[in-house]
Amino acid sequence: MFFEYTSNSIINLSDKFLDILSKNSPLDPFSKNWIIVQNNEMQQWIKLQEASKRSISANNEFILPSEFLWKLYRLHRPELPKNLPSDRLPMQVSIFEILNNDNYLVREITGKESLDPKLLLQLSTSISDVFDLYQVFRPKLIQKWEENKLNYHTKHEIWQAKLWRKLSDFWSTKEEVVTRVDAFNSLEEWISVGSFPVAKLPDKIWIFSLPHYSKPFADIISLLANKIDVHDFGYAYEKVVNNSDDNSFSQSLLKTHLDNKLVVDDSLQSAGGDVQKVPIPEENFESSTLKKVQGILQNRITTDTGLGDKTLQIHSCYNIRREAELLKDKLLKAFNEDPELKPEECMILVPKIDDYKNILIDVLSEAVNEPNIPLGKAFEDRSQLPKNTFLELLSVLNSDFKVNSVLEFINNPIISDKWKFSEDEQKIIRKWVVDLHVHRGVNDSVFSWLTGLDRLFFGYTMESDSFKLVEGKSVYSKFLNSESLALLAKLSSFISNLKDHISSLQGANTFSDWLRKMVVLAENFLLKEYDGEFQVKSLISRLQELQAKIEAVDINHTINFELFSIWLKKQFKESNSATVSFGHGVNLSEYVPNRNIPYKFVAILGLNDKVLPSPVLRPDYDLIHRHPIPGDRIEKQEQRYLFFDMIHSAKEKLHISYLGQNSQSIVESMPSVLLQELIETCKASGVSLSIQKHRLHGFEKEYFNKNDADLISFSDRRKLLTKFIYENEPENDNLFEQDMTFQEEANKFEISLSELVSFFADPPKTLCREKLGISNYDDFNDPSDRELFETKMLDKYFLKDFLQESLFENIDFEQIRSASKSKGLVPEGYPGEIDFKTNLKLINKLNLVREKYDLQTKSRMEIDSGSALKPYTLNGIVSNVFEDSHVEIRLGSLKGKNVLKLWLNHISLNLESDFTSELFYFEKEELKSLKINAKTISPDAELIRLIKFYHKALEQPASQVYPVESSFEFAKTHFKTGSDKEAIKSAQAIWNGWGEFSESDSYYNNLMYSDIDFIESEPFQKSSKELWLPILKAIGDMS
Repeated sequence: MFFEYTSNSIINLSDKFLDILSKNSPLDPFSKNWIIVQNNEMQQWIKLQEASKRSISANNEFILPSEFLWKLYRLHRPELPKNLPSDRLPMQVSIFEILNNDNYLVREITGKESLDPKLLLQLSTSISDVFDLYQVFRPKLIQKWEENKLNYHTKHEIWQAKLWRKLSDFWSTKEEVVTRVDAFNSLEEWISVGSFPVAKLPDKIWIFSLPHYSKPFADIISLLANKIDVHDFGYAYEKVVNNSDDNSFSQSLLKTHLDNKLVVDDSLQSAGGDVQKVPIPEENFESSTLKKVQGILQNRITTDTGLGDKTLQIHSCYNIRREAELLKDKLLKAFNEDPELKPEECMILVPKIDDYKNILIDVLSEAVNEPNIPLGKAFEDRSQLPKNTFLELLSVLNSDFKVNSVLEFINNPIISDKWKFSEDEQKIIRKWVVDLHVHRGVNDSVFSWLTGLDRLFFGYTMESDSFKLVEGKSVYSKFLNSESLALLAKLSSFISNLKDHISSLQGANTFSDWLRKMVVLAENFLLKEYDGEFQVKSLISRLQELQAKIEAVDINHTINFELFSIWLKKQFKESNSATVSFGHGVNLSEYVPNRNIPYKFVAILGLNDKVLPSPVLRPDYDLIHRHPIPGDRIEKQEQRYLFFDMIHSAKEKLHISYLGQNSQSIVESMPSVLLQELIETCKASGVSLSIQKHRLHGFEKEYFNKNDADLISFSDRRKLLTKFIYENEPENDNLFEQDMTFQEEANKFEISLSELVSFFADPPKTLCREKLGISNYDDFNDPSDRELFETKMLDKYFLKDFLQESLFENIDFEQIRSASKSKGLVPEGYPGEIDFKTNLKLINKLNLVREKYDLQTKSRMEIDSGSALKPYTLNGIVSNVFEDSHVEIRLGSLKGKNVLKLWLNHISLNLESDFTSELFYFEKEELKSLKINAKTISPDAELIRLIKFYHKALEQPASQVYPVESSFEFAKTHFKTGSDKEAIKSAQAIWNGWGEFSESDSYYNNLMYSDIDFIESEPFQKSSKELWLPILKAIGDMS
C-alpha cells in the first residue's frame, strides 16, 4: 500500500515520520530501514532529529533517488559491476572517442568539418550530460531510438538517436552492458510479473521530503507499493484557501511541486494499487510577518492581521563585507532577544561559498572590541584543499616555474607540511630568491632555480668572492650556517623532484593512463605517512575512482596534458561539496543543499539580480528543455521552487540581503526578480515589506543611535571609530600636525652607527616604520616572475653598488662583466650590454680615485667610542678606508643624505685618529668631489649633538622630523645667502620637483606632509638650521 502523509510544515512532517518509524522498526536487528531522501544534508538533519528524540539514530540506510533504481536492480542481478559504460563519465569519454573517429557525425552535429580537441571534449561532455538526463527522466525516449523510432522528428533528435545507437554498438564490444533504460524496463517487468525478489526488500520503504519526482522513479515506487508498504512524507502546498484572488506568483513558484503531484498520482493510478492519505496538522500563518508571508506564498492568507514585527527583513548593501557586518549585528541582536536561540539553529545561505566564506569568517569571528560568533564546521571545511593543491601542483609542473608560483606552492599548507617547510624557512627561501635574482625556469639560465641553488651551495662550501666565478656562476656572498644548509638541501630536493616529474606530463596518453600518473604524483608530492589533517587520501581515492569509471569502457584515443587538465578540473569542480556536516556554531551552505531544512534564524545573502533565478543556459539540442513534460527537471521552474523552499526554511526570523548599492555609481541595482515579485505580491495582500538601505561603512553614527533599535550595531571597534571621526575637529585630523610624543627607549644610550646613518638618510621613513608601525609595500623587495629587460629602480642600485665595489677591488673589465651577469644584475643579451656599458662609463671616469688612493690598502675600520661619548656608546663599521682616508662614491648627483652619511662616518673615524674623508659624485656626468679635512670640528661633541638630535626627533617628531633633501637645500641656501626667503624658495623647488627629482613623491614624505605647508613653518626652518649649519660651517663651501 502507498501511504501518503502530507503537511505544509516540515517540522510536523518529521515529527510524524519519526513517530511512525520508531513504531515500525524491523524486528531483525540486522535489517535496516530504507529511507529515500533528497541529499546528504537532509540525511544528516533526520539523523539529528531522531537522535534528539530517541537519544540515538541507528539502523537506517539512506538512499538517494538516483541510487534507488540501481539498488533494486542489483538485488536481482548482484553480479552487475559497480561502474557501467552508460554512467555519465564513461559515456562522456565514449562519445569523445566516437566523435574523434566520425567526422561525418561531427559535421551533422556542428555543421563543421572538424573541431578543435578542446571544443570536441566540451561537446562530448555536454551531450553526455543531456543523455544522462534522458536516462533518468525520459527512458521511453531512448527506448524508441533503440527501436529505430523517433518521437519529435527534429534534426537534433535524428543525430542524437544515431549517436546513441553508435554508443550502444561501441559498448557492445564489452560484456553485456546494462543502461539505466534497460534497468528501468527490466524492473517494471520483474515487479509486474512477480519475478522480482521482493523478499530481499524490507517490509516498508520510507520517502521523506523529496522536492522532485521523476516519472520513472514514481512508476517504480508505485509498482512496489503493490508488493510492500511505501510511506511517503511530503508537502501539501496544492491546497488553496484564497480561491477568490488567484496568486499567480505562488503558482509559478510551486509549478514543480504541483507537477510532482500530477506525476505521482498518475503513476499510482496506472499501478492500480491502494492509496491511503494521512493528513498531518498544518501550520498557523497568522503569528508573525514571516509566517504571513509564507502563508501568502501558499495562497492561504487573505487579509492583513496588522502585525508589524521584524521577523522578515530585507537589506540593501554596498558589498559582501557590509552584508557580513550587518548579518553579524542581526545575529547578535537575535541572540540577545532570545537567550534560548543556539548558534547551530542559525543558517547562512549564500549563492557561492567561495565568494563569501573568508569574509564571513573574518567578520563573524572578529573578537577585538566586539563579540564573536561561534562558527560551524562549514567554516572550517578543508575538504577542497587537497584538490586545489593538486591542481596547483599540475599548474606549476606545466609552467616555466615562475618564482612566485613556486613560492606560493611551497606556502601551501599541504606542501609545507609534507616537505616540512616552516614559516621561518619560507621567509629565508623568499630572501634567497630575491638576493639571487631567481625569476623562472629550471635550466642553466642565470635567473633559473637551478642556478640559484648552485650559487647557494657554492656559498656554503667556499669563501665568498664577488668577482670569482665557479662553473661560470657567482658564489652567494651571505653567510650560510648548518641550518641553512639543511634548508638548502630540502629546497634542492623539492625543486629536483618537481623537475623530474615534468617529463611525466609530456606526450599524449589515454584518460586512464593520465589518471594513473596523477595518482603517482599525488602520492609523491602530497601524501604523508600519517594523513590526518588534510585527508590527501580522499584525493587519491577520487583519482582512483575516476580511473575505475573510465576503465568501464575501452578508450584508445590519446590526449595531451593540457586537454586532460581541463577535463580533470571539471571533474573536481563537479564533485565540490557546497556544504559540510552539521555541528556546533552557525551553519553555512549554498542555496541548494539546505533548501528546505528548517532553522530558527535563516539569512539569505547575495540575493542579487540574475543570481536567483540565474540565466538558464541549456544546449539547443536538449529535448527535455525544448519539449518539457511533468516530471522533467526544468531549471527555470526548479530555481523558483528553490526560492519558495528557502523562504519556508525560516521558522522564526528571515534575514535577506543583496548588493543594491555601488560606491562607484549613484545608480542602484535591483534585487532578484523573485524578491521583487515577493514584495509586490505581499503588498497586494496588505503586507508591506520594506527594503532597508545601508551605508557604505559600518561606522556611521546612525548605527549607534540607541533610539533606533533596528540599526543598532554591537561592534565596539566600529563605535570607537565613529566616535573618533565625529568628535575630532577637521583641522586636527592630520596625524602629524598633532602633538605626538613617544616614550624614551630603555637602551637609548647604546647607539649603532648604521642606526644613525639610516635615520638621517630618511627621518620620516624611520619614524613611520619604527614608531608608528607604518610600512610601504614598495619597501619589501618581492620576487619577480620576469627577468630584467632593463636595469631600473632597485636593480639599478644593485648594479651601481656592485660596480663601485669593483672599482675599489681594481678588477678588470671582462671579470666585472662576467660577474655582473652571473649575479643576475643585468638583463641577458643586447639590453644587458647597453645598460652595463652605460654604467661602466661612469666607473671609468673614476680613474682619479685609483690614481689618488692605493686600492691595495683598502680596509674596514671598527668603531667603538668607549668612554669618549659618555653617557652614550657608539659602535659600528666604516668601509672603504685607505690608510688615513675614507672614500665614498655616488654614481649620481650630490644629495643631503650622502653628505650626512659621509659626515657621520668621518667624525666617527676621527674619535681616535685623524682621518680625511672624500665623496666623489657626478653633476651632469662631470666628476666632482666633496672633501672633509681631519681638523674641522670636535668629533665627540659633534657626535653627541647629532645623537641628541636623533633622540629628540624620535621622542618629539613634530618639531624635528622633516624630509632630508628639502631640509638640506634650505640650510645650504641660507648658509650661502643668509636669506630665509631664498632658502624657502630653494627648499620648495626640491619638494615640488621643479626638475627630475621631487621629494614629495616619496611614500613616507607624502604621507606626512602632502597637505601641510611645512617649509614656511618655524619648526622646519629651526630644525634645518639646527641640524645642518654646524656641518656646513665645518665642511665649508659646497658650491
